[in-house]
Amino acid sequence: MRHLNLISTLIIFALLGLNKVSISQTCATCPGNTVTGVSASAFGTGNTVSGAYSLAVGKNSFATNAYTYVLGSF
Repeated sequence: MRHLNLISTLIIFALLGLNKVSISQTCATCPGNTVTGVSASAFGTGNTVSGAYSLAVGKNSFATNAYTYVLGSF
């Protein structure tokens, strides 16, 4: 089991070194959007995205949990 943990750790470091895993935030069209989650994205206006790997598309939408996808308007 110890070897498996070591191998997993080495794979994670290799992926980070190769930029395959990124910690970034995207706000393509930003008027009023708030994006704070890891690899979160917001497209439209007035969206709030705070969940990791979440996406909000539309107007005045909220994505606050991890892996949340919101399409449309509030």
